[in-house]
Amino acid sequence: MKNEIIYVLLFCVLFCVVFYLIFQRVFLKKNKLILFFSLSSVVFSSLYLYLPLGYSLGVIEDRKIMLLYKKIEGLKDTNDINKILYEIESMLVKSDSLENIKTEKIVLLAEIYDKTNNFNGLAEAYNILIDRFPNDSKYYALYAQSIYLNITEFSNKDSKMKEIMALLDKALTINPNQPLALSIFGMIAYSNKQYSEAISFWDKAIKIYGKSSPESESLIKGIISSQQQINIQKDNLNK
Repeated sequence: MKNEIIYVLLFCVLFCVVFYLIFQRVFLKKNKLILFFSLSSVVFSSLYLYLPLGYSLGVIEDRKIMLLYKKIEGLKDTNDINKILYEIESMLVKSDSLENIKTEKIVLLAEIYDKTNNFNGLAEAYNILIDRFPNDSKYYALYAQSIYLNITEFSNKDSKMKEIMALLDKALTINPNQPLALSIFGMIAYSNKQYSEAISFWDKAIKIYGKSSPESESLIKGIISSQQQINIQKDNLNK
């Protein structure tokens, strides 16, 4: 934060100098060169502050959020991790409602709510994303994944499973090749001992992700496990 403060202070000094020069030009009627220099200084200083290499107060806060989120990677204690997540959440939300927050920050909030088991916040965040992007299959699939991976935390599991299925159906209606939705359908099929269906879903997802992708690695393991279960079922029938 030290460097950011220095940049802000430098901007304040520059602003004062520019204001003084403009004052001289307007009220003391100095030459036009001073006015040109003054206006140019305002333009270039503004560009500097808002271009990627510059700093604005918003950029400073965003950078602090990113540094805090990166800090989590080195932590193992759940309490320490949650403490940072709650701090980031408070910085993102402040006194504003979620509807007025930028999309990329809503996505980050959804991740935080997912990790902290704030399911009401999670639902609100994803519903806002879906309202903003009703034709983006990704958000339906991500919301379905969040619910499914936390299904044991809900008392109304049956209604939540129906919600998951509806979200996945919507995702695949929008985009039949939505790989995450296909992957989750495979997980549901596997949990229901529908191993052939699971393999079918995962095969489609792997073709979309690519065989060498990190996502495909776990899906391939799932296919191997499904095939083993199918072989066991066949062996039992032959006994």
